[in-house]
Amino acid sequence: MGLQDYKKKRNRKRTPEPFGGKPSSKAPIFVIQEHHASHLHYDFRLEAFGTLKSWAVPKGPSTEIGDKRLAVQVEDHPLDYAKFSGRIPEGEYGAGIVKIWDHGTWQPPRQLRECLSKGHLEFELRGQKLKGKWLLQRTARSSGSKTQWLLIKRHDRSVDASVPRTLPHKKRADPFLRAIEPQLATLSSEVPVGTNWIHEIKLDGYRTLAFVKGDSIRLVTRGGLDWTAKYPSIRESIQKLKLSSAILDGEILVPDEHGNSSFAELQKALKEGAGDSLVYTVFDLLYLNGNDLRSLTLDERKYHLKQILGKASKKIRFSEHLRTPGQDLFKKACAQGLEGIVSKDRSQPYRSGRNLDWQKIKCSLRQEFIIVGYTDPAGSRKDFGALLMAGYERGKLRYVGRVGTGFNASTLKDVLSKLKTLSIKKSPLQIGQPEGASQVHWVKPKLVAEIEFKTWTGDRILRHASFAGLREDKLATDVKIEFPVEVKRPPKPGRSPKPGARKFQTTHQITHATRLIYPQLKITKLDVAQYYRSVAPWFLKYSANRPLSMLRCQSQIGEDCFFQKHIDVSSHSSLYEKTARDQKVIFLKDESGILDLVQLGALEFHTWQCHDRNLESPDQIIMDLDPDPTVPWSKIKDTAFRLKELLEKLDLKSFVKTTGGKGLHVHVPIASRYTWDQAKEFAKTLGRQLAEEYPERYLIQATKKKRAGKIFLDYLRNGFGATAVAPYSLRARANAGVATPISWSELEASRSLMHFDLRTVLKRLAEQTQDPWSGYDRLKQKVRILA
Repeated sequence: MGLQDYKKKRNRKRTPEPFGGKPSSKAPIFVIQEHHASHLHYDFRLEAFGTLKSWAVPKGPSTEIGDKRLAVQVEDHPLDYAKFSGRIPEGEYGAGIVKIWDHGTWQPPRQLRECLSKGHLEFELRGQKLKGKWLLQRTARSSGSKTQWLLIKRHDRSVDASVPRTLPHKKRADPFLRAIEPQLATLSSEVPVGTNWIHEIKLDGYRTLAFVKGDSIRLVTRGGLDWTAKYPSIRESIQKLKLSSAILDGEILVPDEHGNSSFAELQKALKEGAGDSLVYTVFDLLYLNGNDLRSLTLDERKYHLKQILGKASKKIRFSEHLRTPGQDLFKKACAQGLEGIVSKDRSQPYRSGRNLDWQKIKCSLRQEFIIVGYTDPAGSRKDFGALLMAGYERGKLRYVGRVGTGFNASTLKDVLSKLKTLSIKKSPLQIGQPEGASQVHWVKPKLVAEIEFKTWTGDRILRHASFAGLREDKLATDVKIEFPVEVKRPPKPGRSPKPGARKFQTTHQITHATRLIYPQLKITKLDVAQYYRSVAPWFLKYSANRPLSMLRCQSQIGEDCFFQKHIDVSSHSSLYEKTARDQKVIFLKDESGILDLVQLGALEFHTWQCHDRNLESPDQIIMDLDPDPTVPWSKIKDTAFRLKELLEKLDLKSFVKTTGGKGLHVHVPIASRYTWDQAKEFAKTLGRQLAEEYPERYLIQATKKKRAGKIFLDYLRNGFGATAVAPYSLRARANAGVATPISWSELEASRSLMHFDLRTVLKRLAEQTQDPWSGYDRLKQKVRILA
């Protein structure tokens, strides 16, 4: 077809689109571009004969085997178009925004020209998102003068035939990794479907990372405990692999007579020192001989793992997996009395922390909980009657019920001996209390037990719970109550999803749950929703019932993001609106309102400095310390303390928070009795005083030309309608930063930029024993300079 048609339709002087390009020196390339023109569609392009053969695919390629997508053939495009991403101006052909959706190389058939001529083109894609076989089949139909094809997903060949046989290029030095947070599976309500998933039997043992450096071997639990001394036989077997450096991920277990892992047998073996029965079943390889493999796909990591374990002893096993439909394996696992299965996306890298790339589906409910107390024995029972269990929910310890079965004489005695060393007088519970609490012997929340149970009651109490054993490999602070996540699946072609068919945490609908919002960190829309659900009590404490603005991102950060001050709240019972002077403003009431807005794409939340009870009088003043990028952290920190001292001279207590970037916010809660102009003028006076004392460091004008090497003391957050980022709000920045309240002592002790992100904030709240902003909401300070 050539490029004649392409050139005729475009004006070189008016469009930024490319007009040339050289063929690839290695494998031919492909690109899929998301094209927001008169209507959204996807442009599918394959390098062939010096151009990009191109098709417009309205609904985009499908990854479901057999799915057919209309593909209208369009004019050939120049090879440099594979790199094009930008805006085609209005009035030009194809006007709109073009983004690269996927790219990589493709494997054409030997008789490519003949296949194109016949209208039957089978090929393989090796992209970032799409991998495997597809078919382009020409039809007898046309769209005007353009030929219609069908783009069809085909069955893929076996995994071993498609993964590379070589490791990444080895660096000269071996930067061996000493510590890694393991990847964890999310509890799911159903088995994921599709050809991208592999399925493994869920093992019932102790999760263990093996750090191998020559003859030095460390066996580390999920919680970071070094248990090498407990597993001498496993250590010796790993040494026989003769690896110069490696990190293995798997579970140490004891097989029962049927070959299935048995947690009870594992505990018995460790207690009795029967190390010969232990087996290390390995399912992932994170590092090998100087190469960090975490960026490879699971397929590739599994291939290399199988190669190094080929000559291992019976004590080191490769964890086999199946690529058949996971529902079949799940049914068989349940029929054999196993715990369940783990389904993993074979196309994804290794990502530390809990995420949806790995999902666990359980036959029966089984979780770890924390022992917080016990009751006296009754009848013939000795030692104790029942254990009182709890788990962390949103950073607070929640009571979940009693466990009185599953013990034998040995476990009763063993557990009681440990509990007596942890005795305390008061209940450690923060949410919920048991009946007859006065008869309970309370203990420090340190011991973790695995509990099997039938279901949850309506008020979140375990039903028919049974003790399975202590979990000494896990820290109590890591034990969070899990509820199955129902992930939204794409509807089949031609069918509309039933209203409310997919719910987040069984209560809230989150569509496009797997969409990557922070691509570099692999953080999805569901991760964002889970974050806001977890921090809701803290977030609402400082932001509920305040006028609200939000930054919405319809896809990922940096793309299609916009600020919005108002939406229609008629269909959102947890949102409400009021009129402030000449504008309508919206307010949050509770957690449901946050999730409603997250569903709409809200990522950042910014609030006014007042409450709904008095929209004309602010109840807090905020000074934004906004540094030029060249200003060191030490000077930013010093500025905050100078401002704190100045406020103390005025008998005003202040609080500080990070902004999710390099700056800091200093908050001053005040009585709601001053006007907006008075609050703004007071903030300006504070800034002016510091700027006059230290003109070489500070300024109160926003002029960019004057800001080099200085800190802008932004007082403008305090006018009518002005906003500041809310405490615990995410930021639409690549590092997923969070605006985080901190204490002045924390700030003083810091030696570098204090940064908190989506994951570290949740850990911080779970371990936090005192609110750094304690008493903030009760302060009604008078500003004497304004009185």
